[in-house]
Amino acid sequence: RQLLGADNKQVVILAPGTKNPAINCARWSLLADALALCGDIEITYQVVLSLHPGDRTPYGVDPADQKPLDVYGDITRFAPCPFRLAPKGLKTAELLPGADLIVEWASSIGIEAAHRRLRLISLGTELDQRRLESISGTRNWELCALGVSEKVETARELADMIKYLPANHESQKARQKEVFPLAPELGTAVKQRVEVIGSL
Repeated sequence: RQLLGADNKQVVILAPGTKNPAINCARWSLLADALALCGDIEITYQVVLSLHPGDRTPYGVDPADQKPLDVYGDITRFAPCPFRLAPKGLKTAELLPGADLIVEWASSIGIEAAHRRLRLISLGTELDQRRLESISGTRNWELCALGVSEKVETARELADMIKYLPANHESQKARQKEVFPLAPELGTAVKQRVEVIGSL
């Protein structure tokens, strides 16, 4: 949590990105809308946006003046609570131990979070679901079908789930343990992740 600049009073939300900046902007903007709806003045949220290694837009520059494009700048500047990009050099999986909640969609990080028994929400925007359908033939993310993650589609649903999960995580955790039991041997967790992704 120190690496994320968070103290124990803050609720740290980890939001992993995809290769596609349009998907990221839609998803992270909806997350900002949801937190604006939460209205929990006694709770301080901090959102860590973790960039996908295949997302090259943060390194883009304007060809006219060579200034950075700052694609995600407005999200971090104008969100209703602190939004920040993850520290450079850290992989998303390395950030999981410091997070209180993971907000993802169709990612291996979601599977890793379930293995770690973390609070998990799968935010499926319309773009996300259509993209998943084009790849796998279904709009349903396997973790939601298995009951180890909560699926939401709107800012209101996400806001309600963010407030609901802390007091009701035990049932989700129990399901995570049932679906993803502790790995009996090295490599089992990786094999299970491959099987889930392969079933899409």
